[in-house]
Amino acid sequence: MSSGRIVDAGNGLVSASLTSTGAWLSLGAAHSRHGFVELTGLPPFDPAWRGDPAAVRRYRDRMTCERFGFLELELGPAGSHEIATRASATGPWIEQRHRIAGLAGQAVLRFHGRLDAHPLPEITDIDPPAPTGAQTRLRANGGRLLVDAAALPARAEVSVAVEGGADSGWAIAGAGAELIVVPAGGAELELVVACSLAEQAGARSTVAVRPSARPRAGLDGALHVPRSMRAPLAALAERTRSYVLGCTAVRVADDEVCLLTDHRILPLSWTRDAYWQAAMLLAGDPDDAAIETVEAHLRWLWRRCDRPQRFWMRSHHTNGAIKDAAFQADQQLYPLLELADLQRTTWMLPGRRAGLWWGRKVAELWDALPVGEHGFIASEENPADDASELPFPLSTQILYWLAATRMEELSEVLRVEHDFGATARALAGAVAQHFEVDGPLGRQWAYEIDGRGAHRLYHDANDLPTALAPLLGFCDAGDPVWAATMRFALSEHNPGYCAGPFGGLGSGHTLGTWTLGDVQEWVAASLLGERDAAERALARLLAVAGPDGLLPEAYDPLTGGAPVRHWFAWPGAALATLLWEAQPGRR
Repeated sequence: MSSGRIVDAGNGLVSASLTSTGAWLSLGAAHSRHGFVELTGLPPFDPAWRGDPAAVRRYRDRMTCERFGFLELELGPAGSHEIATRASATGPWIEQRHRIAGLAGQAVLRFHGRLDAHPLPEITDIDPPAPTGAQTRLRANGGRLLVDAAALPARAEVSVAVEGGADSGWAIAGAGAELIVVPAGGAELELVVACSLAEQAGARSTVAVRPSARPRAGLDGALHVPRSMRAPLAALAERTRSYVLGCTAVRVADDEVCLLTDHRILPLSWTRDAYWQAAMLLAGDPDDAAIETVEAHLRWLWRRCDRPQRFWMRSHHTNGAIKDAAFQADQQLYPLLELADLQRTTWMLPGRRAGLWWGRKVAELWDALPVGEHGFIASEENPADDASELPFPLSTQILYWLAATRMEELSEVLRVEHDFGATARALAGAVAQHFEVDGPLGRQWAYEIDGRGAHRLYHDANDLPTALAPLLGFCDAGDPVWAATMRFALSEHNPGYCAGPFGGLGSGHTLGTWTLGDVQEWVAASLLGERDAAERALARLLAVAGPDGLLPEAYDPLTGGAPVRHWFAWPGAALATLLWEAQPGRR
């Protein structure tokens, strides 16, 4: 059973998830050897479950259950109980403050957790992590409980401070421990629980002031947002921003940040997910912390990540090591766009002699891209992490065109002599010539082609560039081929569409209506002038958002419930970016 509302807190050095009733579900941090380590009450992930999507999802669901917390406070009858949680501004600590009035009896803090590398329960696993053999060891020193696992190595600490009462100190019993607090007479009891995880690679550096020389150009075109929805959508967007800065933007060195897809289920980095988080941080009127985070993420991407043949793999650990060694062409392009977005926002690139260094890196990547028939870029996997049926995905070609267009803007800064503009022009013509096919609703774009006549009709919630093509400048909103493509995508003709009262665009990767699909429907309906459909898509997003304001990956198309993957930064980041960059009067 889910624990209801979940509270996430973090500061880039450590992140935690807690229930609204005060139970600690997880405490996690980057690790130089294992990528991410976690203190949790979950049982170990059975290797036999890998490759079984149902078993993986059951394990993920347990991550929200209070009974699998590692730390909880049990109270006798009390008049009132207030809980506040915050992340430290200076170190890898999360602090939980309890204010309890009228407590009859005692309060008992119970610990029953283990410290290990994150199991990374992935649906499409290629290279599962090996067991670490870590054994959790507990030591008590008054109000401090030390938790370590030498095989990792990593160490956590749970410390307790009491006002208005006295505590017994931690007592270890078997694999657990408990601490008893007795209030002093009728005084209000204040209990402060602080948890830290010691494995971290440097404190957050001071952010230098970088004035923006001009506003970010943003996306062209206005998207329909009814006045009645603006405030709740703005709150959802701000919540995603705070989640990214606190929990997924993980500081791994003084000047490097890894952007995780989430801090709990899959603390790994995809350049695709990370790009949208970075785009959100730069959207609207970014502050210094947002700009510095993106700069540090670009250093992590281009300096720390293992990149065979210059390429990022499907996913990477926080230490830059490869998790799943599969090639996705679109993930080579997002770091280029992120670099261009930063330069457009600040008029600068990170580092000294930046143009020369970045120009060399960009040229090396561009020259290595696997360009095939008709100038299209080929991919082993599509953006849903599934094997490509045909080598050239449409959304990746649109992204390739966008990257070429943006690199053309930066060519003088980068001092690169490539004719990016010619590449962009040739791609636009080749897409029109080879991707346009007959569909059930008229001439449309194919999802994938082989460049020799074979094509596949499909559309996936992960393929945002196709839906955004008019906003990106690839085509006009009135383009009948784009319109037919999106009408197909949002209909039962598309195998990726889920029918039902809460039906919408989904993905073969995970069944259900996807929130990224709702974002696509909002964009397409707005640009097609279908305001009612745009409002319905936004209403669904607001309805399925969790109590904490985060969007799930997917949900049941029949009921609108049963959210899939509670923690997922990408959908909220994409929505926030579009809200802030494509709307008149953005924040």
